[in-house]
Amino acid sequence: MKGSAAIYSLGTSNRTPSEFLDLLRSHDVELVVDVRRFPSSRFEHFKREELARLLGQRDLAMFIWGRSWEDTAAGDIRPT
Repeated sequence: MKGSAAIYSLGTSNRTPSEFLDLLRSHDVELVVDVRRFPSSRFEHFKREELARLLGQRDLAMFIWGRSWEDTAAGDIRPT
């Protein structure tokens, strides 16, 4: 729907990087907000730095929320 926005909640689960990126693409996601308090994963591709790199390869922006709003600088939306 043009001119509208949707918010999706998506866990990484045990998806491969390509499955995760395909899922984002299938819903026309343009911005990923990482809300994890501890931004790590047992899967290397979902650790914060690697996730940022993967998203950047697909021209997706990533917003790092942090532990609380105060931990994240205002306007910290950045293409990765």
